[in-house]
Amino acid sequence: MCIEKYKNMCNAFIHPNVYFKKLKKTGLKDGIIYTLLGTLVPAVLAFIFAVVGMSSIAGIFKMAGLGAAVGIVAGIIALIVLLIIYPIGMLIDGFILWIFAKIFGLKKDIGNFLGVFGIIFGLNVMLSWIPWVGWLVPIYSIYLFYVMLKDSMNMPSDKAVWTIVAVFIVGIIIAAAVIIVAGASMVALMHYTGMTTIPAKV
Repeated sequence: MCIEKYKNMCNAFIHPNVYFKKLKKTGLKDGIIYTLLGTLVPAVLAFIFAVVGMSSIAGIFKMAGLGAAVGIVAGIIALIVLLIIYPIGMLIDGFILWIFAKIFGLKKDIGNFLGVFGIIFGLNVMLSWIPWVGWLVPIYSIYLFYVMLKDSMNMPSDKAVWTIVAVFIVGIIIAAAVIIVAGASMVALMHYTGMTTIPAKV
């Protein structure tokens, strides 16, 4: 089952125009499974790095065994946290995107939407950690999301484009608002604490 799911993720990444046309019936369970499978890659790497890193540091002080034990505990915690956080993130992101798509005429239900979206989210989690090229994955995922809306969700191409544009516009507005509020709060805090007061010349 897991191998088949990984094959599906690879097909979606390499041949999205072919794969997403075949992917019509999915559910929430599928989306969560795809997300978990994608999360396993960075989660296992985090576990390995924690064990090796702590062992190496502790080895300097002749306590490699203790370092390995601490690393294993830290790695397990990281593994569990990642396997919880990413599926929750998928559900939140997917729900927001589903609302935008519904505004532009999406007919599919939330379960079907998340079942397909989980593939794209899982691919992001699985590949974005790769040095030098990982930053390209989220950009490519925008195209995957467009193909998903058009082929799997049966949205007209123009409405799929407008859905993505709307998400970007709202995201930019929210980011700008956060920056403005944070900046204004910082200025107010500095003024309140007297940090903006110019010291008098002696």
